[in-house]
Amino acid sequence: MPELYIGLMTGTSLDAIDAAAIDVAAPGIALIAARRRAFEPELRDTLLALARDEQESLDALGSADTQLGEALA
Repeated sequence: MPELYIGLMTGTSLDAIDAAAIDVAAPGIALIAARRRAFEPELRDTLLALARDEQESLDALGSADTQLGEALA
């Protein structure tokens, strides 16, 4: 019986969201499917700005977190 998992990541370049579906029930790990979706330019710019500036407000961080969560969903 398959044991399926989906993983998401962005990486430090913030160029895209990468997704992979895998089956871990087989001997070893079997890749079922993989996809890549580019970030919207505005979200990428926001995230890169937050990564560079340590003085951003809590509101800015919360807004970016919400936007990233929606993009991952």
